Amino acid sequence: MDTVSLFHEALVMVVLLSAPALVVTTVVGIAVSLVQGLFQIQDQALSFTLKIVALVVVLLLTGPWMFAELLSLANHMFDLLGRRR
Repeated sequence: MDTVSLFHEALVMVVLLSAPALVVTTVVGIAVSLVQGLFQIQDQALSFTLKIVALVVVLLLTGPWMFAELLSLANHMFDLLGRRR
């Protein structure tokens, strides 16, 4: 496996690991914005607080999966590094 394919694998992993958090915070942000627009609420802390809470929940739920994927990628890279020498 060459360096370019290893870099590609790492970039794909970054996208996969960041996707749940990005999707959830985007959906929560849009939903809160719609509710704020509907009720004409001008509080910025409400949107920020709900997005942070949603992000913490997502990270708690997907944290073990993320750690396992990162550990698998690190083991794979170290195995490849060991084979080159």
